[in-house]
Amino acid sequence: MSEQVRDLPRRERLGWRLMGITLMLACAIGMVLNIGQILFDSRSQSAEIDHSVQRLLAVMREPATEAVYNIDDRLARRVLDGVLRFEGVLAAELVVGDSEVLARDKREPIASPFRFVTAALFGDRRDYRIELKAESGETVGSLRLQLDTYPPGRAFLARAGVVLALGMLNAGLLALLLLTVFHYFLTRPLVRMVEGLSSFDPNMPESIRLDVPAGHERDELGLWARSVNDLLTAIRENLARQREAETRASWLEHFDTLTGLANRTLLLANTTHAMTGATQDGEQVPPLAIVIVDIREFRDINAQYGVEYGDQVLREVAHRLNFIATGSTVLTARLAEDAFAFLMSGAHVRERADKLAKRLNIAFEAALGVGPNLLNLGIDIGIAVYPEDADSADQLIQNAERALSYAKKHQLTDAQFYQAEHDKELQLRKRLVRDLRVAPQRDQIHLHYQPLVGAQNGQVVAVEVLARWTHPELGNIAPVEFVPLAESSGQIVALGEWLLRRACQDAAMWRRVCPSPPRVAVNVSPMQLRERGFDLIVASALADAGLPASLLELEITETALIENIEQAIGILQRLRESGVRISIDDFGTGLASLSYLKRLPIDQLKIDISFIRDVLRDPSDAQIVKAIINLGHSLDLEVVAEGVEELAQRDLLASNGCDLMQGYLFAAPMDTAAFMNYLQRQSSARSVVVPISGGRSSV
Repeated sequence: MSEQVRDLPRRERLGWRLMGITLMLACAIGMVLNIGQILFDSRSQSAEIDHSVQRLLAVMREPATEAVYNIDDRLARRVLDGVLRFEGVLAAELVVGDSEVLARDKREPIASPFRFVTAALFGDRRDYRIELKAESGETVGSLRLQLDTYPPGRAFLARAGVVLALGMLNAGLLALLLLTVFHYFLTRPLVRMVEGLSSFDPNMPESIRLDVPAGHERDELGLWARSVNDLLTAIRENLARQREAETRASWLEHFDTLTGLANRTLLLANTTHAMTGATQDGEQVPPLAIVIVDIREFRDINAQYGVEYGDQVLREVAHRLNFIATGSTVLTARLAEDAFAFLMSGAHVRERADKLAKRLNIAFEAALGVGPNLLNLGIDIGIAVYPEDADSADQLIQNAERALSYAKKHQLTDAQFYQAEHDKELQLRKRLVRDLRVAPQRDQIHLHYQPLVGAQNGQVVAVEVLARWTHPELGNIAPVEFVPLAESSGQIVALGEWLLRRACQDAAMWRRVCPSPPRVAVNVSPMQLRERGFDLIVASALADAGLPASLLELEITETALIENIEQAIGILQRLRESGVRISIDDFGTGLASLSYLKRLPIDQLKIDISFIRDVLRDPSDAQIVKAIINLGHSLDLEVVAEGVEELAQRDLLASNGCDLMQGYLFAAPMDTAAFMNYLQRQSSARSVVVPISGGRSSV
């Protein structure tokens, strides 16, 4: 180590670097301080120059006044000669009155390379002037002169140079002294401690200790030496901890911290190994199966009981799954928050996977006890088998997930094996999601309108907006298909805003052809209601279309309200205060309680079509409809029945006090042009709407 110190280039050694830095800093500080002193002294010198010139002018005032008063050229010349004898005076003149020059003289300035210094300190030229007055006090003229500051400043420059040189010499000597002190008290002890580390063994860091330099037991070097000794002792412990951390990191990379099960990475690795690891006897890889289990409505548990309780549920679920699968699977893994997977291998794997799925379904028919609660958890199961369903481990897992998605979508109670035709259905869904994103801009989404008529007079009071999608290749796609896609993909927010703006524009157009235009009712999804600033979006749509708020009605389901009741109340209150009407759609099928209902700022209840459909044949439906009408009227709300298709239904609803009705009995949904004609006919006739027979609702 000592040889390494000696072999260091001189410019890299600490002592030389300290010397260079110290000299530069000392010289810079000395230079700054000396220049500051010079600048401070220059102010006194500048004042001294002005004072000297003022004394000269005072001496010359009397003869100059006499020369000007008597207009004596000879005396004026002598006065100027006397002024020009003063060092630095470049020009002088005697002026009679305001502008008549009696005498004038000047000389060339002294050439010097240092003139720029005096010019910077004192200015290059200075002009002076005194008024000459007669004994009567009358001003008879003036004496003017111009001073070159270099001659009187030369002596100051010489003194300043001496001061600067002495200051720099003093700074240099101080720097050398400091370097000597640094070397003795810092550099030399450091070199000795570096030499002491020459026998350092990385595998046995505690085997050596640094000797504290003599005289440095209580200062920073002593503290540093003791700290290094402590550090060397701790390195070995840290190495052991590092090996432990690496082991832990490897475990975390392959296992789920919550349940202790394998994670997706380990499942994929084991599946890949099982696919590619032929036996030593050359036998082919045995068949494999991936079984994926998803816990239904697990997010509701988190929302109701909290995330910590949800974690307890997941641990209990993992324990139950692992217990059931023991002995029949190669690996149990956790894929996602509420999804688990099993890797199975061997003969008859498809039949064994099906048996495992049946055992899982039976096991989860029993309630799961977690803390003080008994939970009835349902499961969905998807299965994919190798080599029939996939060529790779990743594809096998993905196909099992696709089978699971199919089971969840169709609410299947039994396990769903992967089928290629089902995968085509999923691919179609993905295509529809992609195409739906651009459908409004490509004029593929069209609005249809279905009237809401008064139960007593048949007059059109409002109209509900219904969206229709005409795909360029797949033809007409029903709302029951593309609306859930829009909601699941998050596109419903943008699509809903587009529908709202288009409906407001159409409603504004109706005002020009109808003296009493109907309200336009637009459905609002739960995701739209959760958006911050939804009320501002509605206000913007109304303003852009020029439509009064009183002609807009927003239809909101009970589900959208109870998801976040407090936020919903705030948004609806602001909308209602602006004049927009609020309607609860599909009332009677949700979970909204009466306590929520009376708090909501709403104007209307729409009875769900499921109650109207059998109102003539099912007494319980008739009682429910009557109860909803009475409830709505008790809360001073307007009540609407949708799906009215028979005259007897209309008569029964009217006799029970229903306010408005909607359905094929009165009018089918119409496109914009057809509805405009319909409005014009209604406006001119002003009579009861003639029922349209033979139609059946398809929405």
